[in-house]
Amino acid sequence: PTGNIWLYILASIAMFCIMPLVSATAVWNDSLKLPQALQELEKLMRLMEDTANDFTIQLMSESGAVHLFSALFVMAFIPALGEELLFRGCIQKGIENKIGNAHVAVWVTAFIFSFIHFQFYGFLPRAILGVALGYFYVYGKSLWIPIWAHFLNNALSIVIYKLFYQEVGETNLSTMGASQDLLIPAIAGTMLYLAAMLFFVLVARDRKPQ
Repeated sequence: PTGNIWLYILASIAMFCIMPLVSATAVWNDSLKLPQALQELEKLMRLMEDTANDFTIQLMSESGAVHLFSALFVMAFIPALGEELLFRGCIQKGIENKIGNAHVAVWVTAFIFSFIHFQFYGFLPRAILGVALGYFYVYGKSLWIPIWAHFLNNALSIVIYKLFYQEVGETNLSTMGASQDLLIPAIAGTMLYLAAMLFFVLVARDRKPQ
C-alpha cells in the first residue's frame, strides 16, 4: 500500500535530519574526560573504543564493488536485522507489554541498546539513534521500518567512509566528518526531524500492527 511506502520514505528523511544532532553529540561525547581518580577506567574505555574503531575500519579497508557489498551485508544488513529483532522486537516490546508505557520502553531499550555495545565514547549518539528507531517501531507498527532505518544509517556511514575517508588513514568513525560548529545544524535538523516524525505519525495512525 502507498501508506507503507510513505512510512519508509519519511523514516529515511527523519534519519537524514537527525544526523547533525547525532554528529554533534558524537563530538561532545568523544571529548569527555573523566576525573583524575578514574583515569585508569578512562584508559580502558578509550582502548575498547579504539579497538572497536580499528576493527571496523579493517572490515572496510578493501576496495572494489564486491568488498563494498560485503561490508554492507556484514556491517549494515546483519546488524540492522539482528539488533532490531532483539532490541525493538523483543526487549522494547517486552518492556512495553510489562509496564504498559511505550515511551518508557523506547528510552530504556535505547539505553540498553547503546550500553550493550560497550563503547562509552559513542554512547550518546547511539542512544539517540536507538530512540529514533524505537519510535519508528511504536508508531510505524512494523519492525521492518526500524530495520530499514538502521540499515540506512549503517550503510550511509560505510559509503561515506569509502568515498571520502578511506584514503585518509586513521579515522574516528564516531566523529567522521563532524566539526565543532554543529549547534545550529543540530537544532535545525532536530526541528526537521520532528516535522518528519509528525507526518510519520499521521500517515501511520490508522495502520494495523504487523
